[in-house]
This record gives sequence, structure tokens and C-alpha cells, in this order.
Amino acid sequence: MMKRLFGAAGMAAGLALAGVASPGEAFAATHAALSPEVQQEVSARVARGERYEDVVSTLVMNEAARRYPNASFFRIVPEANAVLVALPENTMRTVAYDPATLKLKP
Repeated sequence: MMKRLFGAAGMAAGLALAGVASPGEAFAATHAALSPEVQQEVSARVARGERYEDVVSTLVMNEAARRYPNASFFRIVPEANAVLVALPENTMRTVAYDPATLKLKP
């Protein structure tokens, strides 16, 4: 049986000491960057029990699927506010999205 060494508070303290934002801080910063309309939609879905990260990912993925209906693969790169798209011609494309609206940039 493995013994748990750090609780949530210990992990947050360790991240803070390492100069990394805690999960709560990262959530707050990401949520604050959203436009009021998107914040409202995300908050409503989270209130119904969906995870915050899943809601944001779903909104970005749906946008990518609408823009690239023939793509075979999507991968969100949240740190870069981008989506990696595999196109039918066996090519990959990186498409940026607006962190406020979660819409793909032209």
C-alpha cells in the first residue's frame, strides 16, 4: 500500500514554492480571461456537474470540428491557446484560438 505524502494543501504549497500556480489559481486566471458570455456558459455547465477543463475543451473542440469537418484528429494545447489539427492530406496544422471567446482565429 502506497502512503500519500502530500495532501491538496501540501501540493498547492509545493507548487507555490516552485513558482507554479496552484490549480485554483490557474482556474481563476483562465476563467477571468473568458468573455462574460463564455464565462456564463461555462459556469452554467460546471454548475450542472461538468468539470471546468472538460467544458472548455469541449467548446474549443466543437469549434475546431465545425471549422475542419474532414479532420481526423484534434489535440488542444491549452498552454499555447492552440489546437493541433490532422487534415485529410496527411498534414498537420496548428490553429490558434482566442482564450476569451474560445473561437478559432482566422
